[in-house]
Amino acid sequence: MHVIAASGYNVSVITLVSLSLLTLVMPRKASVVVASLLVGAYAILAGGNPAIVRAAVMGLIAYAAQFTGREYLVDHALVVTALGMLLVQPWLVRDLSFALSLSATWGIIWGTPPIERLFKQVKTKLMPAEEGNTVKEPTPSMARSLIATGLSTTLAASLATLPFSVIVFGQATLIAPLVN
Repeated sequence: MHVIAASGYNVSVITLVSLSLLTLVMPRKASVVVASLLVGAYAILAGGNPAIVRAAVMGLIAYAAQFTGREYLVDHALVVTALGMLLVQPWLVRDLSFALSLSATWGIIWGTPPIERLFKQVKTKLMPAEEGNTVKEPTPSMARSLIATGLSTTLAASLATLPFSVIVFGQATLIAPLVN
């Protein structure tokens, strides 16, 4: 259900894929404008729940940064988006999906890098370095790296939302990061 449910993840996929494909057939700035329209349309078609709106607004801020040639600061975008959404709809302060979306995104932004570093330290201690591998094709270490990145991102989001799982739902699961 998580894969087919409309969520911030779906918006990020639309954001990345649409811009990547559009830049193949039109200039970058035009691609950014069309991709922005697609993200906005998806947010409306998906029902505009708080997680979708949060992700869409953050995606549109990223597009605006690209369009104007400015640096995109994801942590600033999260704060601006959250404050903007609360200004428009103050009741969101009590909305569980809004809180979960913000905390998961915050966890991904701030939690993923240290967890990835921890995984790399563990890997370095447990597995010797591969010497002489200069070929740019998939290798077992590349696959492990992709799995570690996915696991660290999921673990960061899971840890950030853990208080909600325990307090609101009265449960926590250790298998969630692996399942996600």
